[in-house]
Amino acid sequence: FDKLFEAIERGGGECIYVSGVPGTGKTATVRQVVSKLRECVDEEALQAFDFFEINGMKMTDPNHAYVALWTAMFPSAPKVSHKHAMSLLLDYFKEGKPHRPPRPTNSSLIVVAIANTMDLPERMFSHKINSRVGRARVPFNAYTVPQLVTIIESRLAGTGDQVLHPEAVEFCARKVAGMSGDARRALDICRRAVEVLTARQETASSDRPVVTRKLMSEVINEMFMSPAVQMVQRLSFHQQTLLLALLKVLKRSGQSETTVEEVLKQYETLCCSLHAFVVPWDDCCFMLSQLYEARYLLLDTSMPAERQQRVRMLMAESDLFIAIRTGSFTSLKELIDK
Repeated sequence: FDKLFEAIERGGGECIYVSGVPGTGKTATVRQVVSKLRECVDEEALQAFDFFEINGMKMTDPNHAYVALWTAMFPSAPKVSHKHAMSLLLDYFKEGKPHRPPRPTNSSLIVVAIANTMDLPERMFSHKINSRVGRARVPFNAYTVPQLVTIIESRLAGTGDQVLHPEAVEFCARKVAGMSGDARRALDICRRAVEVLTARQETASSDRPVVTRKLMSEVINEMFMSPAVQMVQRLSFHQQTLLLALLKVLKRSGQSETTVEEVLKQYETLCCSLHAFVVPWDDCCFMLSQLYEARYLLLDTSMPAERQQRVRMLMAESDLFIAIRTGSFTSLKELIDK
C-alpha cells in the first residue's frame, strides 16, 4: 500500500514485483490495496488514478499486452497492431524520456507485476533490463499451519455458526501446509466437508451437526485422491518425470507454454540428478504423445518437427504435486521442492 501510495503521489515511475506460490492471495491483496487507494482518492487524500488489470495467462503472445493496455485506456480508439500500440504507449508515458517506462521518475506509468516465480526477473531479463524493473519486491510465502487456521476461522466468523470443529480445522491446515500451503485449497476442502455434512444431515437427526476430524480426514482423502491424482499415479516413473519437467520449465520461464525440446532437456537434468536411466528422446516424444492423448497436456501436433512442437500443461499443478507426494516413486518427491 505504502509503495503504491508514494508512487501515485509523485506521479508514477514505479514497478513492483509481487511473487509467491499459488493460493497465497497475491492478486486478491493487490486488488484490495487498489480498493483502499481509491477510498483515499474519494477522501481527497490522494490524486486520482486509473487502474487496468491485464491477465497474461489469457494471452497467446506477450506482445498482445501492449494492445490490451492501449485498448483498456482508450476503448473507443481504432484497433492497432502490437507494434503500433507499443509506439503509442511509449509516446504517451515517456514524456520526453527515450524508451524507458516505467522507471523514469517523471513517467506516469506504475506497473504491478504478479507471478508465481520468485526470481522471474533474474531468469527472464538481462541485468540492464532487470535494473530498470527496480528492486521493489513483495514476496508471498506459502501459508503456515497457524496462518491457514486463522484464514479458515476468519471465514467461519462471518457465518455466525461453528460448523467446523477446531480439531478438524487444524487437521486440514496441517495437511494443506504440508502439501502446498495453498489457502484456496484449504477453503475448498472445508467447503466440501460442510457439503458432505449437510448431505448426511438430511438422512440423520442431529441438533448441531459439526465437521469432525474424522469427516475432515475422509474429505481430504477424497479430494487428494481425485480421479486426476489417481490417473497420474498410474503413470510410469518416466511419464511422471516428463510432467514434472514440463511444470518446472513453465514455472522457470513464467510462460504458459514451451517447446518439447526444452521439456526433454529438463527431463534429462531431473533423471541425472536422481542417477536414473534416461530414456532416448524419440521414446520420450512418444510418451509425450501418449500424455497428450490422455489429456494431461496440450501438444501442437501441427509442427512437423517434434522437438519444436509447443506444449502446455492441462492438469492442475496441485494435482501433480499431490500425486507425486503420495505416490510410490520416492525419488520424485525430492524434486518437487528443488
